[in-house]
Amino acid sequence: MRIFEVGRDPIDSRHPGLDPGSRFSDIKTAGPRLGGRGDGLAIVILLLLAACGSGAGPSAPPPGERIACAIGEGAAFVPGCTAERQGDALVLHHPDGGFRRLTIVTDGRGVITADGAEPARVTVAGDGIEVAVGPDRYRLPARIAGR
Repeated sequence: MRIFEVGRDPIDSRHPGLDPGSRFSDIKTAGPRLGGRGDGLAIVILLLLAACGSGAGPSAPPPGERIACAIGEGAAFVPGCTAERQGDALVLHHPDGGFRRLTIVTDGRGVITADGAEPARVTVAGDGIEVAVGPDRYRLPARIAGR
């Protein structure tokens, strides 16, 4: 973290890009600088932390029931997503780590988006519903009234 302090000395030759007469010429930085004795150790620690988790293979699938989804414009349905229900909340997890949050409603619409600007479009499909949000589509099991 750099700390800026205002001093009375004009800027020295180490900062040739600043005009000594500018309103920023009296700002001096204080604090740690790179090139000290502990910098090598700090860089090694940062590199080790950055490597954590990489190369460990695929992570466990998200919780929930496996459902068919088509992620992206023109994509085919594959059983690659999971649906996790928590009360009236439904989280649809994508294989790439993305997700959509929906809210289950009982007013005949089925589900609505819980957040975001794109509305959910719901249609009856086979023994369930197909939900489209933007270019993404999901097939969810559902009880349909009158069937």
